[in-house]
Amino acid sequence: RNHPVLTLLLSVGPLLLPALCGIWPARSHNRRAWTIGSSGLLIGLLALYFVRLSDASWIGFRAGQIILVSLPLLLAPVLARLTLRSATALAALVFVIGFPTTAIDTWNAQDIGNRRPGPGFRWTIPIAPEQQQAFAWIQANTPPTAVVQMEPVVRGRDEWTLIPSFAARRMAAGLPISLLPLPEYQERSERVKAIFSTPRPAEAADSARRLRIDYLYVDETDVAAYPEGTRKFDADSALFERVYANPSVRIYRVR
Repeated sequence: RNHPVLTLLLSVGPLLLPALCGIWPARSHNRRAWTIGSSGLLIGLLALYFVRLSDASWIGFRAGQIILVSLPLLLAPVLARLTLRSATALAALVFVIGFPTTAIDTWNAQDIGNRRPGPGFRWTIPIAPEQQQAFAWIQANTPPTAVVQMEPVVRGRDEWTLIPSFAARRMAAGLPISLLPLPEYQERSERVKAIFSTPRPAEAADSARRLRIDYLYVDETDVAAYPEGTRKFDADSALFERVYANPSVRIYRVR
C-alpha cells in the first residue's frame, strides 16, 4: 500500500521486466503458453493489489506464487528470439540481480536457531529423536492409506502437519494454516480432541471409528494436556492395541 511498485519490483523485478516483453506475442509464440502466462500474471496482480480475505498477509504470498509460475511462460519466448549471446547475457543479468534476495531467503529458511515466536506459531519446531523414530516406524509399518491421527487442538498452528510431513500419512482432522479457516476444520478437530480427552475408552473408540481413524499417535504433548484421557488407551486392549512405544511416544491401533 505504501510502495506498491517498489514492492513488486523487489519481489519479482528481475523476471518481471524482461517477461513483460513476452506480452506482445510473435508468430512463433506457443499460443497456449502465452494465454496461460498472460492470464496468470493478470490474475496474480489483481489478487495482489485488490483481494482481501480474513488473513490478508497470505493473499500476497499466494498471489506472488501465481506470478512466479506465470512469468517463465512469457520469458522463455523472449529468450528464444534473442541470439545465444544476448540470451545468455540476459539470463546472467537476471540471475545476478535476483541472487542477493535468493541467498538471504535460503539462509533464513535454514535458520533453526531462531526460537522466537512467529505470528501465531513458532519459527522453529524441534522434533525430538523419539518422535523421529516413531514417524519412521509409522512409514515402515502402516499401510500407505492408513489414517494416523494426533490431537490437533493442543498443537494449534505450530505442529498441525507433523504426521503428514514426517510420517507421510493422512489425518482425519487438523487445523491448517489456511487462507480461509473452514468451520469443518474446527469441528472435526474438536471431535478428535474429545477422543483424547474423554476418560471413557468405548466412547473414544466409537468416535475414532466414525472418523475412520486407524492409528492414534500419543506423545508427551498429549500426556501433559490429557493425563487421564491418554491413560485410557492402555486400559482396554480390546479397543486400542499398543503397536509401538518408546520413552516419549506411543502409537495405538484402533480396533
